[in-house]
Amino acid sequence: MSGGSKKKTRATVEETAKEDSTAAKIAEANPDASKLAENVTMDAIQANILAALKNIQDDIKREFNDKIDTLKTEVSGFRVEIVGRLEGLNADLNGVTQRVEEAEQRVADMEEFSADVKDALEHTLQLQLELQTRLTDIESRARRNNIRVHGIVEELNYECSMVEPSPLSSPTSSGVRLQGGWSRCDGVLELRHKGKMTRLLPFNEERHWDDGPRFTVCRNLDCGTAVFAEYTDGFDSRALDLSVECVKRNNNIKDCAGNELQSTSWGFRVVCSGLLERPTLTLSVTVGVSQIEARSLRVLLGSQFLVQCSVKPQFSGGSFQLLSPTGNQTLPAVNHSTHFLFNHTGPAHKGDYTCVYHQQVFNHSFSSESEGLELRLGVRDSDFIIRVVVLLLLKIVCIPMIYCYCKAKARGGARERTTPI
Repeated sequence: MSGGSKKKTRATVEETAKEDSTAAKIAEANPDASKLAENVTMDAIQANILAALKNIQDDIKREFNDKIDTLKTEVSGFRVEIVGRLEGLNADLNGVTQRVEEAEQRVADMEEFSADVKDALEHTLQLQLELQTRLTDIESRARRNNIRVHGIVEELNYECSMVEPSPLSSPTSSGVRLQGGWSRCDGVLELRHKGKMTRLLPFNEERHWDDGPRFTVCRNLDCGTAVFAEYTDGFDSRALDLSVECVKRNNNIKDCAGNELQSTSWGFRVVCSGLLERPTLTLSVTVGVSQIEARSLRVLLGSQFLVQCSVKPQFSGGSFQLLSPTGNQTLPAVNHSTHFLFNHTGPAHKGDYTCVYHQQVFNHSFSSESEGLELRLGVRDSDFIIRVVVLLLLKIVCIPMIYCYCKAKARGGARERTTPI
């Protein structure tokens, strides 16, 4: 309640007290009039009390309305502040969304650029091969004109390639093979039985499965050593038993197979270290002149040559390692091949070159090595002739000079001996 309302109430009470005292005096003077005065006083007191209560009620309402107005003002301000903050958050969110969209667009542009770069690289490699072919053709056409200078036989080619050798024995020459894998050194073990290829399942004496023969299988097929073996299900034909103890004694698969076919849906898969195909090494001269010899390539000093390592398509990816006299180099395989370029051939490049193909398959590391190719160095016949001529000229000039020097020295010694003392 405010201070003004308290003062009004206090004044009303004081007036009521004064009226009471006045009424008391009148009552003492006139008893009849005292009753009338009492009634008047009660009415006045009641009226004053009602007026005071009304004033109090009005003050309370006014103060309550003021509080409500203040609360409404504060709520409106708080609402405006919340709306402002929400607008700020929406603006920040829109900015973040825009930046995310820009980042996604940049990523898409980078992916597109990466694809373009990859295509350009492949196109460049293709152009390089075409250019190499054209250079070889040009050198071949100019061979007749340079035959006397370089001493190259007309039938020789400028490219030397070690072709991939055929396997030492056919996968089924001994009646044993690995079928259904990535190569002849991977697959389910089979044996030719009565003119038909039949699966073999190794069993020990307790009639339990045993993967012990896996090493013998790989040796018999000339596939290196066994990497792992497993039993696979899903076959609909019968199989023969393979005695593990017999294989351990004889180191032979064919002679240890049973004769009775067993109804089973299982097969014995073996993966050998010779899983990968043998890579091919090709060495060609891009700038300069070369000459092919038996399992070697003769390259003139200062020439530029290219070593290509390739393998038959089998697995994607992998890498090629080139073992060379100047050090080992490793490059990833692109379309199952890669190139190693050597500039300005020198004495350090002389020696054997070998390609090794590396691949990660079945959570195991496999490698396959190509046949080696020897690089020999030579000089041009013109350079050799120049060297011979220079040596002959030096001999022609130096021999008379040495002869004259020795003769003059001999004469000087003779004079000293004949001079009298």
